[in-house]
Amino acid sequence: MAPARSQIQQRIAGQKEAPKGGINWVIHELREAQSTNVLLMERARAGEAQGTVLVADHQTAGYGTRNRGWFSKSSAGISMSMLLRPEMSLMNASQITLLSAVAVLDALHQIGAKGAQVKWPNDILIGGRKLCGILAESCVNAEGDPDFVILGIGLNVSLREDEFPEELRSIATSLFEAGCGGVCRKQLVEAILSNFALWWSRWCEEGFDPVAKAWVAQSCTLGRTVEFEIPDFSGVGDIVGLGPDGCLLIRERGGRTCRFYSGEMRYIDVPQTELDHTRSIS
Repeated sequence: MAPARSQIQQRIAGQKEAPKGGINWVIHELREAQSTNVLLMERARAGEAQGTVLVADHQTAGYGTRNRGWFSKSSAGISMSMLLRPEMSLMNASQITLLSAVAVLDALHQIGAKGAQVKWPNDILIGGRKLCGILAESCVNAEGDPDFVILGIGLNVSLREDEFPEELRSIATSLFEAGCGGVCRKQLVEAILSNFALWWSRWCEEGFDPVAKAWVAQSCTLGRTVEFEIPDFSGVGDIVGLGPDGCLLIRERGGRTCRFYSGEMRYIDVPQTELDHTRSIS
């Protein structure tokens, strides 16, 4: 039996067929989940189709990069994961995270949120504080290419500052705290999925370049000075752009341009309070 359409799904089903490279979303709304990423990963391994989305009203064991915990409160944010089955190499998989950040930013602009920027590779900030985290997890096939990608998005909507754990109050924010109260979470999910589908179609048809340009235009990462460490080198340099596969390009003080995919990176041109927030990226 086909799953019943959620209210969100009914609103975004304006077209009967997805455009070239597009996605038809099938949304499952959950009252509670430990982790929407983990749950959808299990379904993906069982053969679930691209476009499956899990949206939980409350997530009890959410996590981000390097398994860092993600705080959420019931009915106060967005905890969602989407299943993608792209035909691409593993090296280019990081582009999906950047694409999703652009889609989230477009959705935020549409609901009137001002000043949002993206920090490479997976954070959306307002006023230097983290509003949204994005985590892409992939499972590779025998050829070493992604069999599927689970894209998780956690976004703080109506949390007040005193509702965050004390250790997060100086580094996290919500749409409410950023002056954008009264946001309907279901409409925001709708906007994120609609914008993601549009960017996904464009990415499939035109490649990464349009995504990269949109990301660069809204980035708070480019131009920053960092200490960084990659497998064959460590040093200090300036972030000068994105590579064609989505990596960061860092020009170190000796003139060498390094390609940064993951590892340790620390901003050194900001106050210590912000360094604590951005101590590493992967």
